[in-house]
Amino acid sequence: LFHLHAWKERMTALGYGSMVPYSIPVDVNAYGGADQSAFDYATNPPRLYFGEGGVDDAEDPDVLVHEYGHAMCYGAAPGTNVSTQRQALEEAICDYFAVSWSREWSPNRWTDVFTWDGHNSFWSGRNAVNSQQKMYPGLVFTGPYSHTAVMVDALVRGRQRLGGAVMDGLVMEALYSLTANTTFADFAQAVLHADTVKYAGAHAAGLRLDFGTWHILTPGLGDDASANSAHSGALIWASESWPFGDDAEVLLWDALGRHRVVRPSGPRPEPGWYVSGAGTRVLVIP
Repeated sequence: LFHLHAWKERMTALGYGSMVPYSIPVDVNAYGGADQSAFDYATNPPRLYFGEGGVDDAEDPDVLVHEYGHAMCYGAAPGTNVSTQRQALEEAICDYFAVSWSREWSPNRWTDVFTWDGHNSFWSGRNAVNSQQKMYPGLVFTGPYSHTAVMVDALVRGRQRLGGAVMDGLVMEALYSLTANTTFADFAQAVLHADTVKYAGAHAAGLRLDFGTWHILTPGLGDDASANSAHSGALIWASESWPFGDDAEVLLWDALGRHRVVRPSGPRPEPGWYVSGAGTRVLVIP
């Protein structure tokens, strides 16, 4: 009760208290002992169910806020959680809210989504870090939990830089853009649009680089910002390889129009898209 109430107070403080405009019934002894929790939009009013299998789900604030996140998505864009990638996106959004709330209270294992309920002998949980370094273009979405860490990681990067209040507000605002076919890249653009609406785009450059880390967006290349665009003709700079032939040094321009000189023996730039002084597109990957 404490965490659901406190999370709703946070939503109100950020200007989104009306997103879930009803008192939501909660059953903390649901599913007959199964290790399962859910938001059920089919009842009137919609409800939250938390199972008791393994660790009691209602004992983990990550689970509470994650499931309430589904209520938020439904409140902002009802009836849109249908296509496979859209379902995975919603799981990622709710994981982000859970991680952000966890981070408000303690730095301890905050990257472990469902810190208490999961990551134990009952259930492995999920992670807020894209430790497998998956790249968005070409990912195959086979279910609602496919590749969620790719989006969560990008959103958490923004939170680490901007703080929870700013980033949570941007994500909440972007929920109103959700449709039945919203992709990861679409939602990234919605977060950027939210920054334009709320902050006149003050954080756009950093956010674009966050999403560009995993190629959800390709930063700073005008209309070619979709991560689904072809990479043909681009040089790929991976690991410690040097993709520029025998050049002693190369001038690179980043998404903000800043330039730097890179050398074979020097450090690599941050992951993302660049343009060389010769006009060649350069993709730096982790």
